[in-house]
Amino acid sequence: MEEEDAYSAGENGNGEKVDEQRLVAEFESFLRKVYYKQLLEAADGGLALVVDFKNLDEFRPEIADLLLNNPHTIFGVISKALDQMQLPNKVRVRFSNVQQ
Repeated sequence: MEEEDAYSAGENGNGEKVDEQRLVAEFESFLRKVYYKQLLEAADGGLALVVDFKNLDEFRPEIADLLLNNPHTIFGVISKALDQMQLPNKVRVRFSNVQQ
């Protein structure tokens, strides 16, 4: 029986393995480059950060696909990315303009 990679987050909906550590780093990069100011405001105010799905799809289509096909995996990735950023308060992420 094959051992599963320690960083595997499961499958991407297409039966392919997903590298969780890489996805966490990429989502953190996305937040820093596209939403950093809004993220800090959300952390300071105890609010949710609203992420436009279109922005995520343009920045990292793989993560956008995971959101649609395997939301359980991506929300774990988001949580870990936010934890790594060491924000002053916990921030929830919500998505707008999600395609079906």
